[in-house]
Amino acid sequence: MLRFITLSGILTICSIQLISAQDQALRYEDAIYQPYIRSVKLTQKGLYLNPPILTLEGNDLLELEFDDMEADSKSYYYRIIQCDINWKPTPLAELDYIEGYSNDLLREYHNSFKTTTSFSHYRLILPNENTRITRSGNYLLQIYENLDKEVTVLSRRFIVLENKVFVAAKLVTPAAVGKYRTHHEIDFEVGVDKLPVGNMRQEIKATILQNNRWDNAIQALVPNFNRLNNLVWDYQDKVVFPAGKEFRWLDMRSLFIFGSQIASINKVNGRFEVIAKEDHPFDGKQYFQILDLDGDFVIGNSDQRGMRLNENLQSRTNTNGANPNTSDWRDLAQDESNHFNNSVGSDYAEVQFFLGMNEPLLNQDVYLVGRFNDWQMQPQYKMSFDDVQQAYTVRVPLKQGYYNYAFSAKPRNSTTAPVNLTPIDGDWWETENVYTILIYYRAFGERYDRVIGMTRVQSGIR
Repeated sequence: MLRFITLSGILTICSIQLISAQDQALRYEDAIYQPYIRSVKLTQKGLYLNPPILTLEGNDLLELEFDDMEADSKSYYYRIIQCDINWKPTPLAELDYIEGYSNDLLREYHNSFKTTTSFSHYRLILPNENTRITRSGNYLLQIYENLDKEVTVLSRRFIVLENKVFVAAKLVTPAAVGKYRTHHEIDFEVGVDKLPVGNMRQEIKATILQNNRWDNAIQALVPNFNRLNNLVWDYQDKVVFPAGKEFRWLDMRSLFIFGSQIASINKVNGRFEVIAKEDHPFDGKQYFQILDLDGDFVIGNSDQRGMRLNENLQSRTNTNGANPNTSDWRDLAQDESNHFNNSVGSDYAEVQFFLGMNEPLLNQDVYLVGRFNDWQMQPQYKMSFDDVQQAYTVRVPLKQGYYNYAFSAKPRNSTTAPVNLTPIDGDWWETENVYTILIYYRAFGERYDRVIGMTRVQSGIR
């Protein structure tokens, strides 16, 4: 029997094959795909320490920023992809969740200004006059080049939230006795009396994040019982996280005045080199409080005139090199008056980190990690052990700003091991962490997961 394929059918097949190739190359996570892309950050606009969460029908905006170190004028495009609770694409068409364009050009970019390292700075605001999201849920923002989606340069996760339920959460004593002094356990419940829920334990699920990290998130967890119209997550030793330690910090807002944790600053071949003070493992040490940024970072500098944001931050740093108060950071990070200048006027430097140890870890590699590299143990952040200095060391390019960071150990022969801060620094139950609870709802017969509630709970005292 002869079968005829029309031109439209051929185009449809080609289109499906192209989308399949694009999806195979695209990872549905926070990722940088090209080595010339740096300093990527997606946050709420004006709230540069807040996670990328939009309220459906709200007035808040998301702001994406990144640098292209090739310093050329390029045509970058964005694409918005709706995902389910497990970060897989939903079957909905883009028109089902986007009003306007789901693919569009990034129209705002600027060249670096008065910096020794040249770069082009790109910026995107969502939603905008061309793109508005109409449904809640998980979303992936893909940035690609020259209308060729196979040349992806970065991807970022974000959440669109509709507040439909009240979430009550609390930290509790870990059920496992061995975790009492080292872990945080969370119990929570959700009131669903205003939702047309048929099977509460199948239609409602939760995801829990520690310090806005997705790499160690507990995802798609169903409630273990209900109390009238409240769903309860009261598991024993399941919603539990290693508490970690307070984050280390690097104050690199100035390349002329030493910030805290900087040993020296040199200019070699016209470029800046920064030597950080040597760190040492926290494991076995008693608790001490550091008001940190929960592993995050802020771009900015105090070297160029008019940088009022960072001048204020500088003035609030204690003379003994201690961190400024966290509330100062959170207040000042909302000041947009000099944000543009910080973005294009902050320089890059090669920063050398040291982790002093008497001998290397047995059969384990050590990596520098933090929000600045998406909590990923990438080859360029792998540290090598120097027998003479008795320290792990690595050199990485960083843009001026204030950084939190940590050290992760990874089994030498493993390619899939998660970030693990415990072998080097251990865990304190007193550590100050922020836990975010997201509530998802998929009604019977629905094709996507709505995000219908959120709350945050903090450990420690702030």
